[in-house]
Amino acid sequence: MEPDITTPDTAQDIKHRLLNRRTIAISLAALALFLLLLLATFPVGWAKGRIEKKLAESIGAPVSIGSLTRAESFSFTPTIVARQIRIAQPAWAGTGDLVRIADARARIAVLPALVGRGLSPDSIEVRGLVANLVRNAQGRSNWAGRGRSGGGGMNLRRLIINDGRITLRDERRHLALAGRLRADGRGVSVQAVGRFLEAPARV
Repeated sequence: MEPDITTPDTAQDIKHRLLNRRTIAISLAALALFLLLLLATFPVGWAKGRIEKKLAESIGAPVSIGSLTRAESFSFTPTIVARQIRIAQPAWAGTGDLVRIADARARIAVLPALVGRGLSPDSIEVRGLVANLVRNAQGRSNWAGRGRSGGGGMNLRRLIINDGRITLRDERRHLALAGRLRADGRGVSVQAVGRFLEAPARV
């Protein structure tokens, strides 16, 4: 049996290893700080095309966003501002737009993204909303999209809709309405008039 010729670590070896670990720890902390600063200042314009694509895939119709910016230059809960949003009607629902929005502002907390919770708005404010809802005689509706995806959805705490307008053409129920849509953070209200089974209707 050969003798063990290994020698114990010297003080210099131990010091060298501790310095290496400290350097790694400092590097990781610096990287984490860099990521935090990046999240706090990230430009959102680059995400416009991706958001348009994801929405179009979900709804089944073209989506366009005129501009996408952030209101604050530095914030961990930035307000994302989208202007001139247009969602076209699905082909089966006819021509025109399903939704048009002049201005939408969403406040998003970016820190939860670091722990895998994703980016989800906790408040949304919309101005200049026009929504044209359609349901055909077979029960297909343009607001249902292409089906539900997994997950718990948005944890939306506050929704504000100013000067919204809405039309509904429901061929299944023989109902047609047009009117105003508002949300004040406490609930959603609709005031509309039209016809149901050829008789005057109001909601």
